[in-house]
Amino acid sequence: QKRELLLLRCREFGLPGVVVEASVGSPSAFRFHSRTEFKFFLRGGVQLGLHPAGSPVPIAVGLCHLHPSASQRAFEATLEAVRSEPGALPFNERTGTGYLCQALFRAATLRGEVGVGEPGGGTGAG
Repeated sequence: QKRELLLLRCREFGLPGVVVEASVGSPSAFRFHSRTEFKFFLRGGVQLGLHPAGSPVPIAVGLCHLHPSASQRAFEATLEAVRSEPGALPFNERTGTGYLCQALFRAATLRGEVGVGEPGGGTGAG
């Protein structure tokens, strides 16, 4: 299904000759996502979490079994750094205060690297 959708998009963008190989599933149900994204929010202190489908209320995540161990360490270090900075506050859409929106973790497991940033490279509320 993903392959057909990708082929359709390639044709739509004028790339009809693109060859898309069949997808290969991960051999593991854990630690296979090279990219994970979480939202900052304030509930008993700064948290990182996810929104359940159809809900505006995020759920705090302390441990993610989908990203590699190196990404989990970066996740924990990010939370620790943010929590130690008194002025670091999640962006509040109602008041326009704060600047932390989301954290993006990308792992290059073959190179042993993890990048941490904000999706789109923005600076917060914009």
